[in-house]
Amino acid sequence: MGIYPSAALRIWDASPDGVLRNSDVIGGIETAASLGPGVINLSLGGTFSSPFETDAILDA
Repeated sequence: MGIYPSAALRIWDASPDGVLRNSDVIGGIETAASLGPGVINLSLGGTFSSPFETDAILDA
């Protein structure tokens, strides 16, 4: 049930084929932001940081 049981959660698998591209991450952030959620939760692994992803996060 959680803290806010009336919350509407949208869940996407950004990499159903097992390959996650920077453009997929950026597109997902932009789509989520356009839908107006209060929170965007990303769980990404790796050591590489893209300035384009950072820009998308800051714009959201």
